[in-house]
Amino acid sequence: MAFIKAFALFAMATLSAAVSAHAETWRISALDWPPYSSPQEKDGGNAVAALRASLAKIGVTLEIDYMSFPRAKALAKSGRYIGYFPAWPEEIIEGFKGSRPIMMSQVGVVHRQDNSVSWRNTHDLFENYPVGYVRSFVYPIEIQEEVEHHATTATGVDTEQDLVRMLAAGRIEVAVTDPSVMLRISEKMGITGLVANKYILFRKPLVLAFSGERDNVSRRVRLNTVLPQFSRNQLTCCAYHPPAKQN
Repeated sequence: MAFIKAFALFAMATLSAAVSAHAETWRISALDWPPYSSPQEKDGGNAVAALRASLAKIGVTLEIDYMSFPRAKALAKSGRYIGYFPAWPEEIIEGFKGSRPIMMSQVGVVHRQDNSVSWRNTHDLFENYPVGYVRSFVYPIEIQEEVEHHATTATGVDTEQDLVRMLAAGRIEVAVTDPSVMLRISEKMGITGLVANKYILFRKPLVLAFSGERDNVSRRVRLNTVLPQFSRNQLTCCAYHPPAKQN
């Protein structure tokens, strides 16, 4: 009986060691961007939770280091991480390839609650209001063109925290970013009186940007097979034109 028990324990230990030997862990750098990704958010953020759940289906665990977006991209490029997350498709740097969409985000307008904002399109928005944006982000081309065209009136900052401070202080009248991110950050900062405009400029997929490392070719394929399917309508990224005012 003692021999059988010892053999069973040995077999279990051997099996456990074999499983551990074949377990796979992916290490990525991530933008601290609540509610999508942040060490202060439940499960590391809703986009991180979605990515982690998909990876679990292919037996992969996830390790994440949160940091600024420029640093996340730079360290992934250095080979320290297999990639960076989350990123809009426009933010895939040279030598990297994006996964299929993991979650959808938005590009919209945030302004002070006591300040009425009216606009017809992105050009109209930049023409009529001092706009703030995050300079390290690569926005959809329609917004990037307006940023360049209005270089003397639009203000680029390092983070959404800076946007919150500037908007609350009246140094800008509107901020262009993902409204859910900016409002979550303003809540954490204890700053009130900011609202998201009901009109969304763009819907943007969030992807994992894989480096050009050889092993990442198969990693990307494996991840793509278990990611959720998004309809064409969900992936459509079109500027919304608010209806004309009635005289």
